Amino acid sequence: MKGALKSYLILFICVICVQLKSQDKTIDSLKLVLKNAKHDTIILKTLATLVEIAPDGVWQNYNDQLYAISSKKTPLQKNSHIRKLFYSALGNALNNKGYDAREKNKNDSAIIFQNESIKYYKLANDTGGIAQALHNLAAVYKNIGDLEKAALYNLQALEFETALKKYDLMAKTLNNIGLIYYGQGKISESIIYFYNSLKYREQENDSIGIANTFINLGLAYTSQEDKKKALEYYKKGLNIKLKNKKGCSSVYSNIASMYNKFKFKDSALYFFNKAYQSSITEKNQRNEMIALNGLGLCNLDIGNLNTALNYFNEGLKISESTDDKQAYGTLLNNLAKIHFKQNNFILANELANRSFKISKEIGYAENIKNSCGLLFQIYKQKNEFSKALEMYELYILMKDSINNVESRKNSVKSQYKYEYEKKAAADSVRVVEEKKVVAVQLKQEKTQRYALYGGLGLVGLFALFMVNRFRVTNKQKKLIEAQKKIVEHQKELVDEKQKEVLDSIRYAKRIQESLLPTETYIQKKLRN
Repeated sequence: MKGALKSYLILFICVICVQLKSQDKTIDSLKLVLKNAKHDTIILKTLATLVEIAPDGVWQNYNDQLYAISSKKTPLQKNSHIRKLFYSALGNALNNKGYDAREKNKNDSAIIFQNESIKYYKLANDTGGIAQALHNLAAVYKNIGDLEKAALYNLQALEFETALKKYDLMAKTLNNIGLIYYGQGKISESIIYFYNSLKYREQENDSIGIANTFINLGLAYTSQEDKKKALEYYKKGLNIKLKNKKGCSSVYSNIASMYNKFKFKDSALYFFNKAYQSSITEKNQRNEMIALNGLGLCNLDIGNLNTALNYFNEGLKISESTDDKQAYGTLLNNLAKIHFKQNNFILANELANRSFKISKEIGYAENIKNSCGLLFQIYKQKNEFSKALEMYELYILMKDSINNVESRKNSVKSQYKYEYEKKAAADSVRVVEEKKVVAVQLKQEKTQRYALYGGLGLVGLFALFMVNRFRVTNKQKKLIEAQKKIVEHQKELVDEKQKEVLDSIRYAKRIQESLLPTETYIQKKLRN
């Protein structure tokens, strides 16, 4: 038991260290807890904390340990409460695996992991975990363009979040709805949802969430070609991220993309460079690739082909090391564009074909279209007309397919908006009713409180009366005892005096008896 208390104490200190010390020191402290922990529940909690604070490439190892322990020992738990803790830990581990798979564009695996996590969250009665898993599942379907399922899971997540009054999660879901509308090109609707998300995030003082919503508003206003508002919100988001010293690279990339859209190439290059430098500081390889790709595209547009080639090659190396096939296919196609412009058709053909195969393998429709378009131009330049025609037909097919997906997305919009607005209206009615009930409860509580105060006052007065009576009684008792002692003393004196008088009488009687003739003597004399 003492060992458990010691482990809890160390864990509590380490949690405080998250806010007071550097991240590396905190991780070292948690490693020490993990090493000394003798109870499985402490180990699970420590691993869960490490997963949350460890950097990319490291947290996955801790999550693997979390999964291994929870999956192995969950069936062994006989206590129902402890078993639920293990179910919840297993749900967390699977949820994290799903998130990691989604980040690596392994969407099929991500869906399996997320569904498994929901199963264990349900066994643990962890409604918050269910909401988070549904939220992540919606993100996976959004990634693969299945907006109908993305909408479905977002709505389900929102129901759990609203029931739990988890305003932070509601903010995330509303933000995701805004992103869905943004992806559909429904910019005005997306802005409304971003503002709704912002309202909850400000209510929760979620500085990182506020920053992300500001950035999304910047994206939306960029799409509306409102440069002034876009820059205003980008700067707001950047200022918050600069204070937290995290995530600045993505903001710089967004600002750079905005300037690139408006043909301000010098400003775009400046901010892509800032994004590249920040991503190295943050050790965020994904953002580093985005920045390198942006730098390459800017230099490609202004004709600096060799510089662009260097940036694309640097990005390609990172995508190979991280196994990011989507980024790898995009960078291969961009490299092929440069070699095509330099009339190096053989290398351009090789790179474009590699990009096409990888994009086809992962189902990345946008890059399949781009690589087919480039291969069409290469084959046409090489007078390979049959291959050129094949690529052109595939290019048109992919373009139509993407347009059909967009049409399908648009068809979901009305239903999705209707479902959300219907739910919002129902929630509004429910909130009004809840307010009425709360008002009545507050009135009753107020009356009860006054009655309680009155009762306590009477009890207090009675207590004071009893204390006073006790003091008077005690005083009288002491006085009686003192008087009793005096009387007893006086009685002793009287008894003593009485004894002395009696003794004197007896003494005088004895003297008298000794001097006077006895009765016998007198009678004898009288007879004579």
